[in-house]
Amino acid sequence: GVGIRNRLGDGLGRDGLLSRVNAGFFGSMPAIQEMVMQNRIEAYNMPQGVNSQLVRAAAGKKPGIITKVGLNTVIDPRNGGGRLNARSTDALVEVLRVDGEDWLFYRAPCLDIALLRGTTADPKGNITMEKEAVLLESTSVAQAVEANGGLTLAQRGPLASHLFLGASTTARPVRARLGVSVAVREASRPAVARTMEAGGGEVAGALRTWAR
Repeated sequence: GVGIRNRLGDGLGRDGLLSRVNAGFFGSMPAIQEMVMQNRIEAYNMPQGVNSQLVRAAAGKKPGIITKVGLNTVIDPRNGGGRLNARSTDALVEVLRVDGEDWLFYRAPCLDIALLRGTTADPKGNITMEKEAVLLESTSVAQAVEANGGLTLAQRGPLASHLFLGASTTARPVRARLGVSVAVREASRPAVARTMEAGGGEVAGALRTWAR
């Protein structure tokens, strides 16, 4: 969770809401940074690409991934293992020796709940994301939670009266059958979220600008 400074992801920076953060970037989360530095929560700084692949691994019920990404850096368990404070003691990555070479094994997370945002939902739980700023790992996250028997909650806009599957007619594809357990209608969108979609079509993918 990166979020926009003091607006989105950082809103979780409250005692009792978080016990652990595993992120590739903390720069836009000043409240969470403070919690980390004060040793109030566990925090791990792992490569963003590795985190993305780990979610897919979890969706496939795999134990993790093996890669050289992070080798001989602060992510390497011999150099701290990505831990950001004394409270963070779990070993999320370990060194493996394969054919005479060092590799890093990252353990897949056990995800049992997901919070997602979609544009439109249908009665079967399919979610479109044509007005969302980014897709990221939404599908993989929902699949990983479903594979673990967990609960996926999706904030949505309008509820479609019919089922939709297949390709979307907009710039953003339909994320077919995310395994959403509950889709909750939004009360109102924060101004920053509205800016990132309809009011900022270039960001949401609804408008394309071409340099000449």
